[in-house]
Amino acid sequence: MTRLGEASALPASQINYKVWGDNGKKEQPTVILIHGLSGSLDTWNRIGPELAKKYRVVAYDQRGHGKTPDIGENYSSELLAADLLSLMDHLGIQKVSLVGHSMGGRTAMKFASLNPDRVESVIIEDMHMIGRRTQLPDNIDTSRRLKQLPKTFNNREEAIQALKKFYSEEEARGIAWTSLVQTSDGKLELSYHPHVNVLYYPQGLQEDLTDAMKSVKKPILFIRADRDPVLFGKGVDNVQQNKPEATVRLVPDAGHGVHFDKPVEFLNIVNHFLEGKPVPGKP
Repeated sequence: MTRLGEASALPASQINYKVWGDNGKKEQPTVILIHGLSGSLDTWNRIGPELAKKYRVVAYDQRGHGKTPDIGENYSSELLAADLLSLMDHLGIQKVSLVGHSMGGRTAMKFASLNPDRVESVIIEDMHMIGRRTQLPDNIDTSRRLKQLPKTFNNREEAIQALKKFYSEEEARGIAWTSLVQTSDGKLELSYHPHVNVLYYPQGLQEDLTDAMKSVKKPILFIRADRDPVLFGKGVDNVQQNKPEATVRLVPDAGHGVHFDKPVEFLNIVNHFLEGKPVPGKP
């Protein structure tokens, strides 16, 4: 693994978060929702309020996402787990059930392995735990160049011209039409940080978290997508061979963002699991 130098957890004051359903009692069971690559805490806006009928629910922006700053070039699961611990300590949360979507699932699993006394259970939404080879030095250079992109644009065409310095014209136009959002002052900005993506994605996927998964003694649930899944084939085999006691459930006709495509089915599975009841559905 490429060495990324020393890095420290973010102070909780720099981590953007949202809380639903807090009744002020310290013993209240808590669920923390962790978004994936290119996401933000807003991805959970439909799920958080529903879970908050039974739990205190926290969603937060991971490092370099949403309103949490992009400090440093280290986006390893270990450092992202340290950021989560910083937030939990700040909020006075002693134990938690974690729900991680996609790359956020890797943060969740790493956190559970490093902090076993702080975790009640782990839910992974469509992410495997195996490692993949990546070209990290090239990605660091690309990230440093992408960081030169303007933060905001006056119009879509201006954004396309800026993006064309880093992408093909087809890619630039695609990004401009799918990933620009309007700011409060009427300008446009990208809904994600490209320079963070090219760091977070390879750093996260080059880590093999099989041993981390095996070390977690608390209940684990894997939720699989049916359409264009990330957790399939070797990823499923890895879970079955190394964590056979884990629960695996497939959500029919759901894409990678299961909680977007099938929120009712997603919540049904999650609630049954959190309550210790038999989880509906098939592996």
